[in-house]
Amino acid sequence: MPNRKGKFEEFNDGVMSVYRVNEEDNIIPKLDYEIRYGEEVVSIKRHYGAKAVGEEIVKSIHVQLMSEIDTHDIVIIDGRQYEIEQIQPDKSTLPPILRISLTKLETHREKKMDYE
Repeated sequence: MPNRKGKFEEFNDGVMSVYRVNEEDNIIPKLDYEIRYGEEVVSIKRHYGAKAVGEEIVKSIHVQLMSEIDTHDIVIIDGRQYEIEQIQPDKSTLPPILRISLTKLETHREKKMDYE
């Protein structure tokens, strides 16, 4: 059986912060560090599939495989808030990654920062 290596993934497109929503519907830091990410293409199939269920995937990224991130966490990239709509682990890459689909929080749905 041949030794097959997966695609090498890079994380040089930016950094993001991860937050969770508290009981008062505000966001508080979930992690005390930023995470480097790589951008992915939002495919036409994924775009229209999300639209069919009333969502709009506006950004697709990947990060190194980790267990600290969950769907519906809030991600802040360049000052904009996004909600994690879907997470898909991919262990076939080097290093293993999480593919993350993000929806933009409209201004009226953006969460306030709560500094506990």
